[in-house]
Amino acid sequence: MRLWSYTLSLAFLVTAMPMAGQATGLPQEYPAVVTRVLDGDTVEVEFEVYRLGPRVMKVTERLRLSGVQAPEIRRADCAAEASAGAAAQAWLTAQITGQNVRVIILGPEKYGRARGDVILASGMRLSDALIAAGHAAPWDGRSASRPDFCS
Repeated sequence: MRLWSYTLSLAFLVTAMPMAGQATGLPQEYPAVVTRVLDGDTVEVEFEVYRLGPRVMKVTERLRLSGVQAPEIRRADCAAEASAGAAAQAWLTAQITGQNVRVIILGPEKYGRARGDVILASGMRLSDALIAAGHAAPWDGRSASRPDFCS
């Protein structure tokens, strides 16, 4: 009986519920919790993709914030960029770790992470908050050159 229930639940999940990052033609939006800040423009979020009674399926995903470029920490071009990157990471960690947010998955990006927006409880995009705080620069993600944080 348990195997039958599991099989039926899995079949329903696969056929009826869009999964995180699955191409449906529309962005996927989920309530989420920020579990970790990886750097100034990448966070790890946990969100529900399926609920059936007391059973909940959660996914943890690395999310590259769209529309923004923060200074690099590990691949910095200069010491000033590495320092600014560490400051951006620290600011972001203090602002959102453990916070309930909304996540909008826009699609994949070139390094295998999901690309998307984090919407704060205030309704502001996290990318805009980073720019307003001076910890990142606007960037479309397609330009061959990224913003210069060394000058």
